[in-house]
Amino acid sequence: MKILRRDLQSIVKSLKALTQKTEKIAANLAKIEKYQVQKVSKEKASAVKRPARKTTAKKTTLKRTAAKKAIGVSATDTVLAIINRNKKGLNTTAIKNRTGFNDKKIWNIINRLKKGGKIKSSGRGIYLKA
Repeated sequence: MKILRRDLQSIVKSLKALTQKTEKIAANLAKIEKYQVQKVSKEKASAVKRPARKTTAKKTTLKRTAAKKAIGVSATDTVLAIINRNKKGLNTTAIKNRTGFNDKKIWNIINRLKKGGKIKSSGRGIYLKA
């Protein structure tokens, strides 16, 4: 019985605390609503005081279209075209001589083309079209 009584008393205390919190929240909400109403009325009053602007007709101007850039051939396309032209295959030094690219760039391009299945290697360092 004593345990039940203690439980009920603790419930009553917590309910009182909750009601106090809800009353505080309601009071704060009323303040916020009052502030918003005042703010809206000030905005309406300032909108009424302002004279209307005169609108002028917009001048029509000719819009220039952007000049199209010449489509450049990518480095990958260049290397692929060189490899496709040669039936026996090419090594990296031959590709380097024809394109002027450095070794690292050529190796990266060849690796990308091999992964894409556009070229294959017939031997060590010799590349053919797939």
